[in-house]
Amino acid sequence: MKAIFILSIVILITGCNGHPAAGEWSSNTKSEFTKIIINFDGKAEIYEKSQKVAKYHCFWAAYDENGINLDCGTKSEKQKEFTFEMTSSSAELKVGQTLVSTFIKVAI
Repeated sequence: MKAIFILSIVILITGCNGHPAAGEWSSNTKSEFTKIIINFDGKAEIYEKSQKVAKYHCFWAAYDENGINLDCGTKSEKQKEFTFEMTSSSAELKVGQTLVSTFIKVAI
């Protein structure tokens, strides 16, 4: 019984680790989007050039250890779906298979 309790605690703690995509990302290319903030709570924000307010407010879910799907919306546009895939040194924001922008993680 004690072993089951300890195993349950270990599984619970392991399951609570954040996804590596979580954090602040800055665009390293000239593109429409300049910054993405991906929160641990399943929410994200995508910013356009020099905007202080996010253009898109999103909910995200991981599809593997290197990527997340973003379901985003604005007040004036229909829902838009993005994928955010991390590589060894950067991350790519895509709509379907089309690359929208690349980003690097901002050091805290």
